[in-house]
Amino acid sequence: MRGDSGFYAHAAVETCRAIEVRFSITIRMSKGLHHLIAAIPEEDWTR
Repeated sequence: MRGDSGFYAHAAVETCRAIEVRFSITIRMSKGLHHLIAAIPEEDWTR
């Protein structure tokens, strides 16, 4: 499933996980989120 930021909710994520659906949900980027992403070590990223 692919969804925009309107689908970014715990219920949507929990449902996808419960029925084993692969999913991608886009969220709005905030200054704090940029900092969190930048802190992820390069070796932890996967394709």
